[in-house]
Amino acid sequence: VRFNPGLWPEGERMTNNVGRAMFRLAGARGAPVGFMCFHGLHLHVEDIRALCTEFPDTPVLMDHFGFCKGVEDDTNWPALLSLAQFPQVTVKASAQFRVLPSGVASEWPYPTTGPQLRQLLDTFGTRRVVWGSDFPYVSEQCGYERAAVIVDACGAGLSPEERAAVMGGNLSAMFPGGWY
Repeated sequence: VRFNPGLWPEGERMTNNVGRAMFRLAGARGAPVGFMCFHGLHLHVEDIRALCTEFPDTPVLMDHFGFCKGVEDDTNWPALLSLAQFPQVTVKASAQFRVLPSGVASEWPYPTTGPQLRQLLDTFGTRRVVWGSDFPYVSEQCGYERAAVIVDACGAGLSPEERAAVMGGNLSAMFPGGWY
């Protein structure tokens, strides 16, 4: 299940009756709800907090670093880190080419995402960060092969245990029956 607040009906919030019902049902079925905040996490973080507070059993997956563009120059970064207070929130470290600060060259291994990944691990914990590629769009950027080794190349300094968790262990735990 994915909530894309930018596509929500105009004038409606994700905390309306439909959003709350969908979020509750996803939790009852053990299905994570992904949030794709293209237009800025700051515009929707209060709704996400409200849903997480009301439905603490619903797993949440924040897509693409929460669309935060760096650790120092983005007002959205503190909002993403604040979601660590909710144990059901996991962050997907994905689409590194989408989350570069303005003026930074879009070249693999996207080194500005190294501090982001390190801070996510330090704030959320090793078990609440997962890797993703943003396939098929990554094919047009650095390619899938490079994306698959980016956690090693971006400068985040992951330990072997952190790498194993981020690169698949956490997703296996999130989807214990597998996925199709």
